[in-house]
Amino acid sequence: MNLVLFDFDGTLTTKDSLGEFIKFAVGTPSYHTKLILFSPIFILYKLRLMNNSYAKELLFRLYFHKTDEQTFKKIAIEYGEKKVYEDS
Repeated sequence: MNLVLFDFDGTLTTKDSLGEFIKFAVGTPSYHTKLILFSPIFILYKLRLMNNSYAKELLFRLYFHKTDEQTFKKIAIEYGEKKVYEDS
């Protein structure tokens, strides 16, 4: 069994993989459509009127509010397996 870690905020790596993960989980069309809805929150974050943690919480809520924990874990495992095989 392998351990796969993904960095959603650039803490462990120089690349933020959150957008890539969300796009994988919901599909590209849904990702872009909802990203437009998220743009006011992104602007508030960029203007430092909203902190990063809260902005990411709202981002996850936007994309995954109807996703139960078991389904989310399954998506995360599939994403991890895909990335491991891509990088091999």
